Amino acid sequence: MKMSTYGWRRILALVVAVAMCCSLGVTAHASGTYADVPTDAWYYEAVMKVTEASLFVGTDETHFSPEGNLTRGMFVTVMWRYEGKPSGYTPNFEDVAETDYFFNAVGWASAQGLIKGVSENLFGSSQNISREQMATMMYRYATSKNVDMGNAAELSEYTDGSTVSAFAVDAVRWAVGNGLLIADSGKIRPWDDATRAETAVLWAGFM
Repeated sequence: MKMSTYGWRRILALVVAVAMCCSLGVTAHASGTYADVPTDAWYYEAVMKVTEASLFVGTDETHFSPEGNLTRGMFVTVMWRYEGKPSGYTPNFEDVAETDYFFNAVGWASAQGLIKGVSENLFGSSQNISREQMATMMYRYATSKNVDMGNAAELSEYTDGSTVSAFAVDAVRWAVGNGLLIADSGKIRPWDDATRAETAVLWAGFM
């Protein structure tokens, strides 16, 4: 049966419409844009970089939540993703269950000596990670990869430099000196909870 001209036109219109939708979808995905990450934000390039590298995902389809905090479990998961998602490790912390999304990440990081618990038996997965804790985990990971650990900052140059915990001094000096941990208004804010934007900047600078 021979198809009418009207029928062919309908098929052609449908093909064009599908092609346009696919094009729009690819463009949106490739740009990695978020409604809450303006292009002139100081963390914009970092957020785009870690998103494209699949280290971070948005808090939903259109939001990154740059001012939101990151838990210790979330940060270790980012590090685990960067390493290539190694498996076969079992964490020895009572607050890390096999059903937790960070189970493999914590197991791997613990086995590599990259993390320590908040106590002998607890990792503190759901606790927000502080800026100095984040720098310390990053420092241990960088050391394990034989990264150049130069350009250490002098903590005395910052008004709150003396408040950095003893365990984090070398890590914070390295992170600040290399622009991974951003100090603003002369303050490092080592005990403040790290934001998702700050964490993105740290990872983007390390990559």
